[in-house]
Amino acid sequence: MNQTLRDDINSALKQLSRHARFSFVSLMSWKSILERIADRFLQGGVRDLTHPWWWERLKNESHGFAPYDAVLAVSELLDDQESYWFIASEEHAGKKWLCEANRAGIAELLANMYYFEYYIVHKKLHWLLGENHHGVLFATGEAMPDKLQRWEHDNPTRQASPGRPTLT
Repeated sequence: MNQTLRDDINSALKQLSRHARFSFVSLMSWKSILERIADRFLQGGVRDLTHPWWWERLKNESHGFAPYDAVLAVSELLDDQESYWFIASEEHAGKKWLCEANRAGIAELLANMYYFEYYIVHKKLHWLLGENHHGVLFATGEAMPDKLQRWEHDNPTRQASPGRPTLT
């Protein structure tokens, strides 16, 4: 029996520290939240929800680069006091798993998982930050593209991502 990305995330969640918060959004809420995110960030709005690579359909300009350590970059870019929407993209199945998490939950999950495409969204939909299957970390919206560009500038030796293990 094949496991889904959601199954693998649930397994990885067992390894998170007590400071980490990470949970799947309820069946009653996930669709309306994803639709709001799509309307805010994707060119085709909800029509683009089924597109496997949202980074190809971003509505506004974005900044992106391939950091040496995307998990470190994400950890340093996110605020420890905030809660975020985290979208795990199961590319080949076309599924998007919507979660709610804090910085520690996101960073620890990513550090304990194989590589997969994901998106992190500010709860008030100010920005979207993601990593695609090419190892490119990108941001769009308010403030985060500039913050990502500054992080890239301040960390020049961390270029050319070694990547995380991939699912085989």
